[in-house]
Amino acid sequence: MSVWETKFVAAYGLSIIKSYVEGCGGDSHIYLLENNGIGYPVSMKNTKELEETFSFFEEAMRPVLLSFASFGNEFPSGTFEQRLKIFLNKVRTARRSGANKYEKEQRKAVERTRMP
Repeated sequence: MSVWETKFVAAYGLSIIKSYVEGCGGDSHIYLLENNGIGYPVSMKNTKELEETFSFFEEAMRPVLLSFASFGNEFPSGTFEQRLKIFLNKVRTARRSGANKYEKEQRKAVERTRMP
């Protein structure tokens, strides 16, 4: 796993812990350490956005997970497929929204570098 990927795993783990462990919360501090010993912090803003993204994902995925694990009569026939479609629509919409937001932020950053 790359250092870049561990940032996402760390943010995901923190979002789960904050959601389910009483007394856990507040600001998260993620520090990435390269194999060469050079380290750097992940911005608080980026960490918070990642935690929020994973919290949304986990909440949207929960109904799919529950119906996926059920092979008996707990859910009506077709429930898994129906929940999966709803999940995919939610995730696709959120991903498009996030990509649009990212592109706008990048354009603003480029514009700021061009200002005299």
